[in-house]
Amino acid sequence: ILIPRLLFFLIQLIIKLNFSNPIDQMEIINLEGKKIKSVNSSNNLIDISDLKPGVYIVQIYSGDQKYHGKFVKQ
Repeated sequence: ILIPRLLFFLIQLIIKLNFSNPIDQMEIINLEGKKIKSVNSSNNLIDISDLKPGVYIVQIYSGDQKYHGKFVKQ
């Protein structure tokens, strides 16, 4: 389950996944398939203040596991 929570200009991804390892990397991709951001973050925060309004895909990597979900920036 991916639950976005906007905090000023940050998006905090509250992730309830059964990963056996901590999150290694998170990427934001636009709907055209272009990687917009990539962060190595253990606190699940990505600064989206520079993103234009629209729909984006977030990909999350943990060990050999991968998850993706969509979010909307308004």
